[in-house]
Amino acid sequence: MNKKIVSIGLIILVIGAALFIVGSYESGLNVQKYTHTEVSLYKKGEYITENMTLKSGYEILIEGGPSNAGLINSKNLSQVNSTNLVKYEYGSKYYEAVGSDKVFGNMPAGTYTYVMFNSTKPSLKYEYAPVSAIEGYGVMVIIGLITGLAGFIILIVGVIKNQKDHRRTYTI
Repeated sequence: MNKKIVSIGLIILVIGAALFIVGSYESGLNVQKYTHTEVSLYKKGEYITENMTLKSGYEILIEGGPSNAGLINSKNLSQVNSTNLVKYEYGSKYYEAVGSDKVFGNMPAGTYTYVMFNSTKPSLKYEYAPVSAIEGYGVMVIIGLITGLAGFIILIVGVIKNQKDHRRTYTI
């Protein structure tokens, strides 16, 4: 066992763990994330979410819901119907599809409503939060994981590696 390498590995492992723990904790604590599941009947066959008031730099995650649905500016709600939804919705320019989920980003500040056209009340979960805070803490968590893994590998190498014997033997 090489004590210097083990010590260095242990220090790097502790730093990585600290970054991971702080990043994980702070992301849950400081990110103001709003999560909802309630949808309301607006008109027959038309369901809506609560209004989502976003500041610049927020991201919206929509999980589930019917295929005939879209995110609109709340002020346009009374004009939207199932045939003209495309005219009012923030389309694929603003969202990325992840399976059946949609992640909306680069949204201008404003108040939004997710409108769904379905014969029965759809099941839906929607969240919104500032992107910069989520990304910042996410980077901290990833760096913590990488640093911790590197520290663990160095620690293992130090345990496996034999320390060279610096004593010399002389024969006369």
